[in-house]
Amino acid sequence: MFCQKCGFQMDDNSKFCPQCATPVAGNFVAANQQAVYNYQAEKNAIRQSETEVVVNAYNHFSQKQAAFDEYDQVIRTISHYRRKNAIPMIVWGCILLAPVLILGLILGFEEIGFLYLAIILMIPGAALLAGGITKLLCVRKKIAALEQRYAQLSVELYNHYLNCPNCPVGPEYINPKALYKIITVLRSGRADTVKESINVIVNDANSARVGQYLHNLQATTNQINAQTRVAAVFAAGSFFLK
Repeated sequence: MFCQKCGFQMDDNSKFCPQCATPVAGNFVAANQQAVYNYQAEKNAIRQSETEVVVNAYNHFSQKQAAFDEYDQVIRTISHYRRKNAIPMIVWGCILLAPVLILGLILGFEEIGFLYLAIILMIPGAALLAGGITKLLCVRKKIAALEQRYAQLSVELYNHYLNCPNCPVGPEYINPKALYKIITVLRSGRADTVKESINVIVNDANSARVGQYLHNLQATTNQINAQTRVAAVFAAGSFFLK
């Protein structure tokens, strides 16, 4: 028989052309199937290797699950207290007290009419001003304590990260809940590498929402890090439980 590509005459039992190495038509499908099998086997080996590395990292960081949970709670509490703005109370207190001072200077502090007006405005104004200042001081004190705890947890978790050789992910993904999600995606076959697995998680969670979340997380931690001088950021574990 003759090769369909180069026309070289071959033995009837030949599987490949000895001239151009083209597989005989009957063996072409088998060759393709073998190539596909080899490719799939290679992908499976890579996925298995990546999964084992992430499982080891998961076992390592699971030792600090309580610290990760507390870290999440501290971040949420700091954000909560920062939304408690006492400035409006102080401003309204000043607005109510300012006319008392101005009219007192104009009419005289001993005028009867001024005294009635002073009583009406001073009581709520002083209450708002005192309440606003007290609230501001209390909130700042609580935030300071939380930021101190945040710094301690960040250092503790980052040191634990440094003690994990060949960690497959950056510190923002070392929360055991995040690692468990990565393992789940790898074992499902939807991804072959850790990077692909993270991309799948991002796409599943809606990239716009993820982008906004990471932006807010980075903004919050940057603001805290500027005071605590701890340059570490860890994604909240609850984000990966969707």
